[in-house]
Amino acid sequence: MTQRRRIAIAYTFAIPILFAFLMFEVGALYRLDAHEREIVQGAARLGEYDALLSALHDAEAAAQGYASSGSDYYRSSFGEASARLDAALDRLDDISKSDPLARAKLQTLRELTARRVAGLQREIDLRNAPRLAGAGSARGVQGANLTAEIGQIIADLRASVQTQSQQEQASAEGSASTVDRLVKYGGVVTIWIVGVAALLLFHDDTDRFRGHIEKRLHTDVLESLPLAVCLTTESGAILYVNPAAEAAFGYKPGELIARNIALLHDANGGMEPSLAEVFARLTPHELWCGHLPIRTKDGDAVREASWVASVRVGQKECRLLVSCASAPQSAAPFKRPLESARGTAAQPPAIAPVGPERTTPPDSEPVGAWHHAKQS
Repeated sequence: MTQRRRIAIAYTFAIPILFAFLMFEVGALYRLDAHEREIVQGAARLGEYDALLSALHDAEAAAQGYASSGSDYYRSSFGEASARLDAALDRLDDISKSDPLARAKLQTLRELTARRVAGLQREIDLRNAPRLAGAGSARGVQGANLTAEIGQIIADLRASVQTQSQQEQASAEGSASTVDRLVKYGGVVTIWIVGVAALLLFHDDTDRFRGHIEKRLHTDVLESLPLAVCLTTESGAILYVNPAAEAAFGYKPGELIARNIALLHDANGGMEPSLAEVFARLTPHELWCGHLPIRTKDGDAVREASWVASVRVGQKECRLLVSCASAPQSAAPFKRPLESARGTAAQPPAIAPVGPERTTPPDSEPVGAWHHAKQS
């Protein structure tokens, strides 16, 4: 597995993990927001209960003040307190829409408050009217009972709201802790994804750019060489030929691919070894140089200085053949009689031996030399 594929697999695993973190984080944020709304609503309800009690006490104080003094100030203060009572009850109804139990108690509270305000209003209206003996004390006891009952209902509602607020506070703290952990680990995963994406992007672009440049460079060098270059398998199947070889041997581009190299080379009964013999005796890290007869597509044979080397391409042993063949100067195929070429062909360029030269009997290899290449 290549490094780029490993990085891509890591990136593939990181994306679903990040989405899972985001989904959990969004859910935790929604829960935290709901808990916060409940806490704020509970605090508002507690404030309205306090305002309701304060308005009730103000109304009672104003009624008592008017009954004792008859001042219009207390009468107007009573009207303001009554209006505050109604407004506080309306706000409590609006806040407690989602709580059926609280709405039921608020309905009872509204009825008791209305009765208490009506009783106080009657006391104000009958201040100057003749009173029956004991009537005032009876109304005072009844009003005190209503006030106590209203206070008890408000106390129950306050206790319920405080309990809910404490529960919501605990839940909000848990949700906040969950959000904090998710943000922390989600940030790590996000950094991981960004880093892997950047690594994948730059690694891919760099390798692709370098590979493209190197491939283009190697191709240009091989195709522009004035030497005939052939790459074959150990058995002689042609894998690659450059344009110089195709032009020199009279073949069309791609016509020699997958054919055997024996098609081009034949000892023709001369002193030179055949290419099959060279291929058979060539060992790894060894180089043969000498003259080989080359047969063109038209059947003409030429004798050219050549090199044969054992090379490894990937995991496969191959043979590299390089000849000093020249492209024809005209449209006619390249021809040079073998007899006229003998003794007049250009000698191969001097090759510095890269290892100890292999000694062979003069009569067994009259043409060509073997050189051993250094082990890398």
